[in-house]
Amino acid sequence: MNWVVDDIIVEVEHRSVRSLRLTIYPDGRVKLVIPYFTTESQARQFLLSKNVWLKNKLSQINERKQVEQDESKVMLFGQWLPIVQTQVSGSIGVVRFADELRLYCRLDTSKQQKKAMIDAYLRNELYKYLTLSVERYRVEFQEKTVTWKIRNMKTEWGSCMAKKRSLLFNLQLAHKPLPLIDYVVVHELCHLQVQNHGPQFKQLMTQRMPDWEIRKKRLNN
Repeated sequence: MNWVVDDIIVEVEHRSVRSLRLTIYPDGRVKLVIPYFTTESQARQFLLSKNVWLKNKLSQINERKQVEQDESKVMLFGQWLPIVQTQVSGSIGVVRFADELRLYCRLDTSKQQKKAMIDAYLRNELYKYLTLSVERYRVEFQEKTVTWKIRNMKTEWGSCMAKKRSLLFNLQLAHKPLPLIDYVVVHELCHLQVQNHGPQFKQLMTQRMPDWEIRKKRLNN
């Protein structure tokens, strides 16, 4: 059974659960699991209360799909860059010239190979920026040496393993403006000191990056 709530199609299922469960799948499907004891009116009211959150999440999914599927342009650090393909017989690769990316590929280069080349370019650009950003803030906050990696993650922009002093950053950050990447860096560095998101963590974030809440909102929206 499907409901349509403010132009959003929601799959509805009644099950023996304790509370309402709202899930957004990576492909954009929305599913609501309703306990048997919950009325339809209560369930619809719950959906309406989640309306802004739903739209924000679906917008993020659509943006990601656009970035992944559009073969004529790519977003790098918040800027759309057209991709200009040039056939070559020798070395292949991606080079940036002014406000465009030039994709040098052979005639038999597949779409998957082209995508892999673009992804490798994005990873390299993100790696270069994170190298500067992590070191800058690590020194500023007088933190000991940390290690970090880039990984394609589905649900988090970054993560911190405080005991190992190791950080992970989402490859999708390559699409985001630099100030928002800096926010994620500071966020994960703060987790070296505070491993939760309670008042002490927020106080530390405010001390280290006074406008962090504005950056967080921009990143998640």
